[in-house]
Amino acid sequence: MIAGLWARFSSWIIGLLMALAALAAVYFRGRSAGKAVEQKKATQEDLAEAQKHAATIRETVDVKSEVSRLPDSDVHERLRKKWQRD
Repeated sequence: MIAGLWARFSSWIIGLLMALAALAAVYFRGRSAGKAVEQKKATQEDLAEAQKHAATIRETVDVKSEVSRLPDSDVHERLRKKWQRD
């Protein structure tokens, strides 16, 4: 009886299993591709943030070196003219 059912429906069962395997393969491939895209995006965002931080550090060093070359009276005058406390 079971052998008769297997002979009759084996092609259907094998086809169904192959379809399920194909769907699983598509799902996991898509998931892997999405993960790679998100990791690349995160890496680019981290790089942009690091470049922004480096630019800020460069600007800070430039200002410190410029101020260190000025006499105290010029620094005081420059701060009085350009900066205000809110």
